[in-house]
Amino acid sequence: MNWLKRVFQTKPSTALQATNDSNESILAQGCWYRANLSLTTPLEALHRHGEYFPGQPSNAPVISGGEYGGWAIRTNTFREMGIDLPEFSGTMASPIGYVSQDEVIPFLTAFRKIVESDSNHKTQIAELLALKKHPAHERYWKRFAKAYEDFPHSFFYIPLTQLPGVGRKTAKALYESGFHTSNDIGAASLEQLSSVPGLGKATASKLKQACGR
Repeated sequence: MNWLKRVFQTKPSTALQATNDSNESILAQGCWYRANLSLTTPLEALHRHGEYFPGQPSNAPVISGGEYGGWAIRTNTFREMGIDLPEFSGTMASPIGYVSQDEVIPFLTAFRKIVESDSNHKTQIAELLALKKHPAHERYWKRFAKAYEDFPHSFFYIPLTQLPGVGRKTAKALYESGFHTSNDIGAASLEQLSSVPGLGKATASKLKQACGR
């Protein structure tokens, strides 16, 4: 009977250890951070795109609140199949379709440096328009301009459509009247807001309340 005990005590543990060793081998490469390749992704997330973490995604640090990217497991599976993949390159999905990471990250970084700067709005627009003439950024400028009508101005006024009673047309009218952010709207008087084409006093009052003023 002792030999039966030895058989049933050792084989399962050996098999389990083999499975654990196999899983550990597959997951030994840790994980990579992949930022969303979007115009709204902040610089912090873009700068950390491709960052390596030697552990499970659940233990990896939270970047930019966790909403602008995520951690992807880097496995040995493909190498075990004889497929040699680059460490971290190639194409990724984005709002404008599949893009080259090596090419779009510099463009998005340049874009975010401008919109996250302390420069006034007029200066930001001038600097953004200069990007389309830059040889390294011209290609992706055209792709984003094709995907987003009235680019780059729409980048600033589309977020205003999240306010009550504001559609794209009203958001554009607010923007063209000098109200580029919710803070601008909150700081304006009812008379100023009511003078925006298509915006009545009732909607202007709701906007003031929504913007905390």
